[in-house]
Amino acid sequence: MDDIFISIVIPAYNESRQIGPTLTKISRYFSDKKYSHEVIVVDDGSTDETAGTAKQSSRLFKNFLIL
Repeated sequence: MDDIFISIVIPAYNESRQIGPTLTKISRYFSDKKYSHEVIVVDDGSTDETAGTAKQSSRLFKNFLIL
């Protein structure tokens, strides 16, 4: 893994409708940046599809983690 310059930590609880668009916006923001970054989604026991939706968006990032 590259040395990470910035970490984006997103706390999420029942955010299945919002997490995908949010991650897309973050990906677009970093698309022209030269420094390495990571995105960490912290799902605190959601009862909806938050984790699954976030996992689908993981392809947008080189360094991505769901906790």
